[in-house]
Amino acid sequence: MNEYDACSQFNYYLYKPEQVIAWINNNNRKTETMDTYKVGSGEQQIRLAIDISTNGFAWTKGFFIENDNIIAIPKCASNSGGNIVQMDIGQAKSLLGNSLYIITKIHIFWENQVAREIEYNQISARYVLTDGDDESVEFSTFDTKVNVSDDFSVVYLYKDIQLR
Repeated sequence: MNEYDACSQFNYYLYKPEQVIAWINNNNRKTETMDTYKVGSGEQQIRLAIDISTNGFAWTKGFFIENDNIIAIPKCASNSGGNIVQMDIGQAKSLLGNSLYIITKIHIFWENQVAREIEYNQISARYVLTDGDDESVEFSTFDTKVNVSDDFSVVYLYKDIQLR
């Protein structure tokens, strides 16, 4: 097993589909003000790149939401920095009408809680979609940031983009 396969397997356990469904069913998914990207109806590949800025360990995974079904995007998993180098996520015509849902889990490892909170407040993310009818669009913020552990050591970022 190479490093990428091990990371992908690890990501599967971080982002089990039932966990994603639970999050969506808890009404935390934006619908009225969701970001959108026009993919078009052609056969061109739509590409995704993600840049997570943190002084912690981060893992990112991408999913499609199609009629309330969660579909993991093959090989759309980050390294331990949370970043995804630009990659194909599918043909425009097959993505049309879906939602792209991106989850990042971050471990902030500073011993001092005050230092972890400072890092928590500095976390940023950039999500870039290219090669659709909208050409290149950068979404420069996540939708939701959650301090899961209450001590700023485990953080989740959520991003939802409607593909039109």
